[in-house]
Amino acid sequence: MESGSSGEEDLPVGEGERIVSEPAEILERVSDGFYALDDEWRIRYVNERAEEFLRRSEDELLGQSVWEAFPGARESPLWEQYHEAMETQESVTCDFYYEPLESWFEVNAYPSETGLSVYFRDVTEAKERERELLETQRRHRTLVENVPNGAVALFDEDLRFLVVGGDADDLDSIEADRLEGMTLFEGVDPEVAERVEPHYRAALDGERRTFVHTLDGQVRTVRTVPVRGEDGDVIAGLAISQNVTGQVERRRELEKRSRQQDVVANLGRMALENPPLDDLFDRATEAVAETLGNEYCKVLDLDPNGEELLLRSGVGWKPGYAGEATVPNDAGSQAGYTLRSAEPVVVEDLPAEDRFSGPDLLVEHDVRSGISTIIGPAANPWGILGTHDTERRSFDEYDVDFVQSVANILASAIERRETERELHAQRNRLAALNDLNSLAQQISESVVKESSREEIERLVCEELAASDSYVFAWIGEADESGGEVLSRAEAGVENYASKLSLRLDEEPGRSGPTAQALLTGETQVVQDVRENANYAGWREHARDHRYRSSAAIPIAFQGTQYGVLNVYSERPAAFGEEERTTLSRLGTIVGHALRSVERDRRLRESERRYRTLAENVPNGSVTLVDRDLRYVLAAGSNFDDLGVDAEAIEGSHVSELSYLSADVRERMREALEAALDGETTTVTLAYDGKVYEYRAVPVRDGEEIRAAMSLSQDVTERVRHEEELERERERLELMNRLIRHNLLNSLNVVEARLAFLEGEVEGDAAEHLRTARNRTESMVQLVETIRSLMTAIADRGELDLEPVSLNDVVERELTAAREMFPDAEFDAEMPPDVSVAANELLEEVVENLLVNAVQHNDKPTPEVTVAVAADEETATLTVADNGPGVAPDMEAKLFDKGAKGFDSPGTGFGLHLVREIVEAYGGDVSAENLTPTGTKFVVTLPRADGDASAS
Repeated sequence: MESGSSGEEDLPVGEGERIVSEPAEILERVSDGFYALDDEWRIRYVNERAEEFLRRSEDELLGQSVWEAFPGARESPLWEQYHEAMETQESVTCDFYYEPLESWFEVNAYPSETGLSVYFRDVTEAKERERELLETQRRHRTLVENVPNGAVALFDEDLRFLVVGGDADDLDSIEADRLEGMTLFEGVDPEVAERVEPHYRAALDGERRTFVHTLDGQVRTVRTVPVRGEDGDVIAGLAISQNVTGQVERRRELEKRSRQQDVVANLGRMALENPPLDDLFDRATEAVAETLGNEYCKVLDLDPNGEELLLRSGVGWKPGYAGEATVPNDAGSQAGYTLRSAEPVVVEDLPAEDRFSGPDLLVEHDVRSGISTIIGPAANPWGILGTHDTERRSFDEYDVDFVQSVANILASAIERRETERELHAQRNRLAALNDLNSLAQQISESVVKESSREEIERLVCEELAASDSYVFAWIGEADESGGEVLSRAEAGVENYASKLSLRLDEEPGRSGPTAQALLTGETQVVQDVRENANYAGWREHARDHRYRSSAAIPIAFQGTQYGVLNVYSERPAAFGEEERTTLSRLGTIVGHALRSVERDRRLRESERRYRTLAENVPNGSVTLVDRDLRYVLAAGSNFDDLGVDAEAIEGSHVSELSYLSADVRERMREALEAALDGETTTVTLAYDGKVYEYRAVPVRDGEEIRAAMSLSQDVTERVRHEEELERERERLELMNRLIRHNLLNSLNVVEARLAFLEGEVEGDAAEHLRTARNRTESMVQLVETIRSLMTAIADRGELDLEPVSLNDVVERELTAAREMFPDAEFDAEMPPDVSVAANELLEEVVENLLVNAVQHNDKPTPEVTVAVAADEETATLTVADNGPGVAPDMEAKLFDKGAKGFDSPGTGFGLHLVREIVEAYGGDVSAENLTPTGTKFVVTLPRADGDASAS
């Protein structure tokens, strides 16, 4: 019950003595009844509200003792309460029933030394409601205690629980008996209380409500209804809660199974409509993930080798994974384990899984749980259907059956598609074979009518592209210089080969079928570009041009390769054995046709070329004879010089050239017959005071010799020049012998005599002796140099060269130079042995360069660096020093004879000799100044080949 007076105008009353002095108008405004008693219990004041409650006027009551005015009050609690208040001077409160008025009153009495101030109000209606509420509590307690599978709570207008009970407490974990007497917010979790409060208050307002309440995973249905008294007014509210978790779960389970069955049925209907497999895969993965509430679903396609599975389709995966990501087929992955288990595999917590580990695909997507099952028969699986989630989850048998049912639908669709594809492929192969046989016959008849290679290649491509069996065709040839395949003709496509890079120099097994066909001479077939590993680089190209298989057929005849014919089909596995055989035969037919037109073209080109050559050959003539030794063409200035009409000779036999002597005609006939037998023959002919060089060579068409060509030149001046050179060489050789045997021997005798006198003379005579010896040594050196120079000049036209180790020569000359010049420093850098085409004069070259580097060096310690380098054709010898360098006025004549003069160290012929010898070898020598000082000589020589000899 409330402890204070009701109404917004209730006044707090203090001590009793204040009452008498309070203004009457204030007391008249209060909602409670009020009267004041003095210390002798006489009534001193009565407000209007008290008059109404007591049904007596103030005039009747003033001055009377309260016990006299209301005799029945003596037997009521008021007697005891009033006297206690006056004795203790403390306020008192009590409820009592005053039978004369048949009413209940709530009385609050406030004592003072002068009397008692009494506030009271009629609580008869409240007492009646309280009685009814107690009766309601009694009745509902029986209900509460017998409610099955739920709880009932009776609450008053303050949301205070009056009665709570039942099988379970559906509001909180507090026991039911503890809730009684507590308000909603005192006994229930605040969050729950806030959620249910509106419904409780609605019941107190007379409204019935039903709502669903979930707590700790349990689902309950709560109904709140008003409780009314006998007069129909709402006196309390009733909350009835029932646990429907099981019902909800069963309903959800039924709904889930129904959804799963609907998904299976819809996918089955979709599969019967025979859509593209990838569309079916996409819809299936979406439906499985959505139905099971998983984040991911996937279809894995097992490759033909069984080594890995491709993420063919899926939902939830990161962009770019579908169609690219792979999973290894091993026992360490869930997919591989599933294939080996031959039954569905359920994972509740992947990190804790001990049967296998998570592959990268699952780990990268934080997968924790899932189901995977085989698509197709376990003995010959097509792939895997899997669904996953990032939360730890349990899956029941119905979930597993659902995933397996979807996998079965996919397997049936795949099998049906494979069967249909095989039947379609068989029909296509038969049609293609018929078309190809007809095409081969047509091309065989058509190519013989074509006059050029281009027309034949164009015809072949156009006929193939026009066939229903193929998408397009093109012909390519090997470009040996560029190392790639170039297109010659195409049909059904534009600039196909120009968009590709078809290299001929790829590693074996890595080049495409076109290059392989050219390199191996064998037909190359790709039955499915989507699966062939070597076709990865052209897979996107294949998609753009709508083909699934290709064939590259060499175009060749009798060992000669003319190119490669490329044919493309929309059909996978389009090129069976019979089709490949027919295409190979077509390549041979085209090769034979190309050989025919090419041979005719070459013959026409040869005749034109030979005629042009013959008409423009300077100081000579050209003829072409057939196998009967009859002239096909003849032209050249020699005929004009002899006064012979060249055109009149054409058609004549060699023996019919009457303007030539019989001996000349016979030698010409023998040379031409040798050429027709495959030999090249050169003879010298003398006629009319002139000398002619006559060369006869075979003219071939492939392996066949079809004609002989002769080239004759007037070499009269050359012969005379060679004779003059020979006479000059003889004179030089004679001079060389005189110097070597006479002058050099005499100088050697003089040097020996002077050496004998060494130590025998003193003073000025010793100085003269040293001068004489030095001069003698210089003369010997000069004679040796002149002898080498004459040898180089005399032999320049016909030097016999052989492989000479440049390394060995440099090593020997360095050893000699170190002994000759002990104060100089020599350093050498040489690669492994390098041989050049030279002779014994190579030592003169190296010696002169080393001596020159020291003799013309102004440093106290001359430094000489020698280096040898080589490439495929030449060897380079470099000799560098730290001397003063070459003076500007000497640069242009450094290699001339006597450039240094006799007053300089050496003879002055050394560098000239170096140039003569090097140029005789076919090499080159140069010099340049170094920075800050020094000179570098560079000699370049031809490298020796396997049997190096030159003239």
